[in-house]
Amino acid sequence: GRFWAGADIFRQFVWRVAEPRGWVQADLVPEAMATRRVARVIGGLVLGAAAVLAFADETVAATALTGMLVPMMLLDATASICLLCIARVQFRMLQYRITGR
Repeated sequence: GRFWAGADIFRQFVWRVAEPRGWVQADLVPEAMATRRVARVIGGLVLGAAAVLAFADETVAATALTGMLVPMMLLDATASICLLCIARVQFRMLQYRITGR
């Protein structure tokens, strides 16, 4: 993820290899970094838990956790869709409708 950009090997490849060679174009868009950072930390924790479960021979549970997380990671990486960000906006809209603020 992007909690620490230096550890993101895919983005490092894009920044250091693909963009300079003209394979891809940069598409810089503003992000809600605080919410995305929380989402990515939660995702990392879930992947860590799945790894622990896999090493403990709990492959069904590990696969279930990974199976729920991978589509969300793909949405974030390919379409820049953050499901936690969407849920946060929906919650704030509901809160505004109920309280008026």
